[in-house]
Amino acid sequence: MASGLDVRLDSPVAEIALTDDGVTVSLGSGEQESGSHVVVAVPLGVLKSLSPTFTPPLPEQRADLISRLGFGRYEKVVLRFARPFWRDAGWSHLVVFPPEASQPAVWIFDLDAFGHGPVLACHVFHSGIPVVSEEWPTGAAHWATDLIGAVLGTPCPDPVAVAVTTWGEDPCSLGSYTHVTPDCSNADLDLLGTPVAGRILFAGEHTQSARVGYADGAMTSGLREAKRLLGVSAVTLSVEPAQPIPVAQV
Repeated sequence: MASGLDVRLDSPVAEIALTDDGVTVSLGSGEQESGSHVVVAVPLGVLKSLSPTFTPPLPEQRADLISRLGFGRYEKVVLRFARPFWRDAGWSHLVVFPPEASQPAVWIFDLDAFGHGPVLACHVFHSGIPVVSEEWPTGAAHWATDLIGAVLGTPCPDPVAVAVTTWGEDPCSLGSYTHVTPDCSNADLDLLGTPVAGRILFAGEHTQSARVGYADGAMTSGLREAKRLLGVSAVTLSVEPAQPIPVAQV
């Protein structure tokens, strides 16, 4: 889908400025790009950190919504083992409730059940992050194997490979998903998807209420802004020039 496009990596945007006839985007390197419109698709967590800056500042209502909406953490510890030893105990997917009632549950998914080999993926949600914050990310594997061992009642074998996410610390995400706080509503999400000054457009899972928090919601918002820019009711995507993919109006 990105074939033929000028996609630049490692080029953080520092400022988005409205001009008399368009917008200017300034990179951290000092380079600038100008155009008639800009689509801002950074996660809500980054917008909440006041990055990039907007000149002039975003309208007060828009800035207030960005501040009040929530952006949660969702991390994973993925462990590959030499064999699916948990089969010996007769279990697969688990929801683990720690003995301390104040601690949150942890979901453990058995990827071997989906044909991906002897792999367990521990899902740690927002309220669970502080519980393991001292372990994250360097000691996360030990935390996970201790948890699995406690469930089995026997020591957990050492994993042969480990992957740990750190979305909450990544400056390009600063979290994982948008959620509506008690003083906000789904309508606020849709408002975040409306243009500012007719030239600054917004896309992302946080800019629509139908599928907030999901990748397909982010994709749909991108199609929405493409149609807005082109002034059409539907667009066609193409993975390869010979294989166009019709996209219905959304």
